Amino acid sequence: MPTTSIEGPHNAGNVGTDIGDGVNYASISATQMNRVKETSTGASAMAATATPSGAKFFNFFNASQIPSDATILGVEVVFGTDFDGSGEAYIGSFGSSGGTFDVECYLHNGTAYSSKLVWVAGAQTGITLSAGNDSAEFSGGNKRYVNTTSGDDVGFGGTSDLSGLSWNPANQADFGFAITFQNESSAMVAGILRGVGLRVTYSVFVDPPPTYSSQINSIILNSGNVTITSGNIFL
Repeated sequence: MPTTSIEGPHNAGNVGTDIGDGVNYASISATQMNRVKETSTGASAMAATATPSGAKFFNFFNASQIPSDATILGVEVVFGTDFDGSGEAYIGSFGSSGGTFDVECYLHNGTAYSSKLVWVAGAQTGITLSAGNDSAEFSGGNKRYVNTTSGDDVGFGGTSDLSGLSWNPANQADFGFAITFQNESSAMVAGILRGVGLRVTYSVFVDPPPTYSSQINSIILNSGNVTITSGNIFL
């Protein structure tokens, strides 16, 4: 099945009450959020120092990157994509604090948010997943989810996972990802370093080729047109 390339966000904003879980997430400054954009340069870490707080990232794709007649089969959130060549890209904690921070993530199909996403990557040192694997607690400073393979680390979703949402290519410019931070202790600092991307797997219907039956001397066209510019057809 075709897949898009891994694309980073080109816009960002605050979550507020948009997720619909009853929480009004505090704002993170535009300066901080803009650091996560694919095209940003310079400082690349968005840090959250208060909870609950959250940010959303969108405009990963332009309005026509996914064919308009495609059926979307799966959406993945991929960490560790080195957009700026810095060699770093992760979600986690910063500094040397001894506290903790809970991190939860959501997908957005252009009109609605998913439920909390399940972390499909295994827990690493200093990262404890909840019983349902839909929340990650980062304990201590400089604990990070990193790209641990030579390829890409899929943080959430899959090639056949729609995260409970209906996806329409018409909304692709607004496909997005949100991250929230909760239950901070001991002045913990957590956040995300530029490198989060989305990848979409989809299918496109292809008309079957015409069939020829020698028994009834006919050509059967299932759809489309036949244009003859020269020559003859003999049956």
